[in-house]
Amino acid sequence: MYYDLFTDWKSVQDEFSMDEPEPDEVLVAAYEYEDYSGSADVFYRRGDKYYSVSAGHCSCYGLEGQWEPTEYTKDELVAALEKGQYYHKYCDINDVRGVVLSKLKGEA
Repeated sequence: MYYDLFTDWKSVQDEFSMDEPEPDEVLVAAYEYEDYSGSADVFYRRGDKYYSVSAGHCSCYGLEGQWEPTEYTKDELVAALEKGQYYHKYCDINDVRGVVLSKLKGEA
């Protein structure tokens, strides 16, 4: 699922100025930009490993140079999200944390 300024994997690559190949599954990639600042969360899977990237910026800078994935097992990512880590309220209607948890638990 891609939200706001992220429309596909190429847009994620472009905004972060990285060339990592498309993962097996993108759980959520969201990039909110407003008032000269932005924040992004990307959750994806490669094989049996899960990854998250969180980044932000203000003023005229962008997301470039902030692609630093954190690796998890599925259980580790579920536990981290259930503890409230990476909570990001996106556009007042999409709770990224909730969407990712639902997908990981097979509810979505």
